[in-house]
Amino acid sequence: MPPPHIAIIGCGISGPVTALLLKQRGYEVTLFERVANPEPVGAGFLLQPAGLYVLQQINLANKMVALGAMVHRLHGKNHRGESVVDLAYRDLHPDHFGLGVHRAALYGLLYDACQEADVNLITGCHITQYTQNATKVTLVDENSQPYTGFDGCIVATGTHSNLRDQAKQIRYSSKLYPWGALWSIVPLEGFDCDNELRQRFHGTHKMTGVLPTGKTHLQSPENLFSFFWSMPISEEESWPHASLDDWRAEVIRLWPEITPLIEKITDKSQLSFATYRDVRMSQWHEGRVLFIGDCAHGMSPQLGQGANLGLTDALTVSEALTETPDDTVNAFKNYTTLRRSQLRYYQWASSFVTPWFQSHSKTMGVLRDSLHGAMCHMPVLRRHMLLTLACMKTGLFSCYDLKRFESLRELVRSV
Repeated sequence: MPPPHIAIIGCGISGPVTALLLKQRGYEVTLFERVANPEPVGAGFLLQPAGLYVLQQINLANKMVALGAMVHRLHGKNHRGESVVDLAYRDLHPDHFGLGVHRAALYGLLYDACQEADVNLITGCHITQYTQNATKVTLVDENSQPYTGFDGCIVATGTHSNLRDQAKQIRYSSKLYPWGALWSIVPLEGFDCDNELRQRFHGTHKMTGVLPTGKTHLQSPENLFSFFWSMPISEEESWPHASLDDWRAEVIRLWPEITPLIEKITDKSQLSFATYRDVRMSQWHEGRVLFIGDCAHGMSPQLGQGANLGLTDALTVSEALTETPDDTVNAFKNYTTLRRSQLRYYQWASSFVTPWFQSHSKTMGVLRDSLHGAMCHMPVLRRHMLLTLACMKTGLFSCYDLKRFESLRELVRSV
């Protein structure tokens, strides 16, 4: 009997990781990508211990650590120099750390691994529809070309996905956040982050940050950092006409130490504007079709967990399919059951935290400056915050057993 054949739509992060995990388990996999020559899009991001654990399962964690930048602490101050965020991974576990990652570096590792694993990758193919019956799923691209014979389909097409509309049994909402961000990737020279993600705030309407991001490839002569500046989406249209010098002066007033970096941004083409959506689905499965990643649960970037939750999605669906390899429908149903508590928690936490850092509320800014810094040093709350940061919370009152991540010690020793 031939192995089950799973179609995966979307070659971002969760898509190819799912493909690699399923290939390990003996599945036949076809990975579809709408772009003919796919390249990573977006700034760097912070890979958490839970995300690194997933990469260990496909033997890519050590390679990723060699490319990324270790982050031991998150430290944010307000415009008066008062500590607002202060969280160190060592207070959760001495062997844990975050990893600043350039998307191009992770994408390159995943793409090469998919080729080595003989994943069938079809690029330049925009899947716009799917149909399913009791035994199979059929995909149709924008040219009405059908792709048939799949035992299941996993949709990982990102936060702006249109394929959600095909799911008639799933209620969902997709709301654009009122705040976005300007971001840039710049050589990490003339500014020492000291292995920290650093941020500066002025109320809730001004926020900037620097994340060490490592290298795009091992031969790269320079390390990089991701810089971001919070901005309401209502200002996106006026931004191209605004003065770059005035904007740079505004950033420097908030954070004078960042001057050497800001001076390297000499043209607006070095900056891109990112928007975000709050995506909520009543369930993530519909028969033989499953939605994962930002497509299924996009949220504010304040918690920075999109990639890490997507990686955990990939591991969970591979485990669910392994449990019932001949019953895709029940495997996908079980996936929804397994993921509901953690994903609902992070959606709630994101909604709760975001107004403290991105809003027009003066009250929220005052409360944050008055309370959040102190909360970071209260043992019980600090542990709760660190577990949330490390993507280890599985619900409001639950978390993973830290023994699950003992293998991360190997990564520390490899550095």
